Amino acid sequence: MEGQADRYVYAAAEPKVAVPSLLYDTMGKFDDTGNMTLDAVLDAGFQGICSANIPVENEEELVGAAIAEMKKQGYKRNDYFLQTRFFPPGLQHGYRTPYDRDAPLPLQIRQSFIGSQGNLNLDKFDAFVWEGATSFMILRDREMEAWSEIENLYLEGRTKLIGISHFELPQIKELYDRAEVKPMIVGQTLHARHGWNRDVRKWCAENGVIFQAHRIFEMNTWVLHDDKVLEMAKRHRCTPGQIVIRFALQSGIALIMDLGTPKEMQQAMDVYEAFELDENEMEYLERIDETYWLPYDM
Repeated sequence: MEGQADRYVYAAAEPKVAVPSLLYDTMGKFDDTGNMTLDAVLDAGFQGICSANIPVENEEELVGAAIAEMKKQGYKRNDYFLQTRFFPPGLQHGYRTPYDRDAPLPLQIRQSFIGSQGNLNLDKFDAFVWEGATSFMILRDREMEAWSEIENLYLEGRTKLIGISHFELPQIKELYDRAEVKPMIVGQTLHARHGWNRDVRKWCAENGVIFQAHRIFEMNTWVLHDDKVLEMAKRHRCTPGQIVIRFALQSGIALIMDLGTPKEMQQAMDVYEAFELDENEMEYLERIDETYWLPYDM
């Protein structure tokens, strides 16, 4: 609905699964992972957690400890959405890889999934996403074999949704066309200078696939300093960051939020109800890539 920032997004696949449009990203919190996850859920009101089995970068056992504490506080399993991710060997630390680095890729995926089950003390996830293609622009047979293993996890009832993240659009299209079970989630780093990933967003909308965006602030700091964005923030009595989050939500973009403080968490959640961007504001932000010529992200 125009002007609306939906709290949930849905893939076209049946049965329908409600995916929170804001997920709290647990990566990069180190020893504070558990406490910050609790801050996000119990205090700020996040209804979705995005974890990953990538030791050093994400202490997934501490996410599991936070979930155990949530249970003590009265949370039931269907009160929160839990997504976890598989990272291939090239994105893992060699000395703490959570699977056999010499095993075939499908077995590594299975081992990573089982490891996440143990870390989080959960048998079933709401979503399982393959993070990071192992080749560039094209798909090799090994990628399709790996996707088949993810399909198996879905067909075994171990995860409600499956997806891929940080694949190029030609790879996404090829995998989608060849897959027996189609990806229901596609994730990418969000770039304003690329029209907020307009081509991938369009493809996802046409195919009933949820588009999840990463690093909305880190890769778009120049947008936060844009004069018109600053004017919008003043008019709506909010931060420039909240303007960008609201734009994404009104555009149907689900966000995986890497937030470092309780204040940032609350500001993100406040965007649902605090204000609404009008048609002109939305159009300006949608086309902000045409306003500047940037050879790289600032």
